[in-house]
Amino acid sequence: MTQNKTVIDIIQKLRDQSIRVFSNKELSAIIGKSSNTTLFHLVRKGWITNIKNGLYALSNLLLEGQPLHEFEIAIKIVSPSWISHYSAMHYHHLTDQIPFATYLTTSGPLPTINSKKSSSIDLLGHQYNIIQQKEEDRNGIEAVWIGSALIDITDLEKTIIDGLAQPKYCGGLREVLHSLSENIDRLNIEKLISYSKDKSSKKRLGWALDKIGIEMQELIPKDKYYILLNASGEDFGAYNNKWKVRENI
Repeated sequence: MTQNKTVIDIIQKLRDQSIRVFSNKELSAIIGKSSNTTLFHLVRKGWITNIKNGLYALSNLLLEGQPLHEFEIAIKIVSPSWISHYSAMHYHHLTDQIPFATYLTTSGPLPTINSKKSSSIDLLGHQYNIIQQKEEDRNGIEAVWIGSALIDITDLEKTIIDGLAQPKYCGGLREVLHSLSENIDRLNIEKLISYSKDKSSKKRLGWALDKIGIEMQELIPKDKYYILLNASGEDFGAYNNKWKVRENI
């Protein structure tokens, strides 16, 4: 088999499997051998583009009028990972604001950039912010089609819970509270509660629901310890005795 025929066959396999962004390891699995020589020829012929060391994408000529979406690149930066926080808020129409970066979450280690672990990376002129969560917090994820790519993303309720826990990645706490209030008819309250695994999450959710007239008795804390309502904010504000939060907004 000629080199050109081999290259064409590999490109066809990638397209048949709807793989538009891939790593060295993924390509090796497809062709059944080391991918280094193959990658060299694919790049030289202009069939693929080198996004960063070890990460490649089909060239624009092969994308058939469907350019790469930032989400496609995001979930390949680190594995396992899924779209979350401000990016998920925008996708689910929970906010009218357009994030300047793409936010993704991983339950694994951060990627290594220039021999250092990094929570932020710039690829093709776009910024990707990476957030770590514990494996036990990996829930509320759904698969959605973005163009021809199947992308994992937090669902409506998990997006809100993530926002209450880490508002600095969602445009701030006021933005998250506004999203909750404006979209309460779209949200499943029981799912919101089920995603609130710890006492702090329950206190913040209970406080937020109470503010819009929904009191969930099972969320009322039984301990005496106060937490900051805005986990990303400074330590100030009135103490809410019912929900055991300090209203630092």
